[in-house]
Amino acid sequence: MGLLCSRQHRYNEADTEENAQAAEIERRIEQETKAEKHVQKLLLLGAGDSGKSTIFKQIKLLFQSGFDEAELKSYISVIHANVYQTIKVLHDGSKRIGSK
Repeated sequence: MGLLCSRQHRYNEADTEENAQAAEIERRIEQETKAEKHVQKLLLLGAGDSGKSTIFKQIKLLFQSGFDEAELKSYISVIHANVYQTIKVLHDGSKRIGSK
């Protein structure tokens, strides 16, 4: 009676598929573990506008492939704002020097 309802005989193909899936999952976990060993993490602490993002961007430029097209486009408005702000500071400073 046990032979008819035995899992080994009845679901042998399913067990093989499950074992293959389990082996694949284990292989992926092992690969991710090996890759994670080479990752170095860095925690940057500091007040706002202290240069944390700048350091991160410089590291990315120096040690990785740089920025992709979307990232470069996202910085256009920041660059324009910085240029405008700098020109305004120079203009205001020259007015103060000229009025003295």
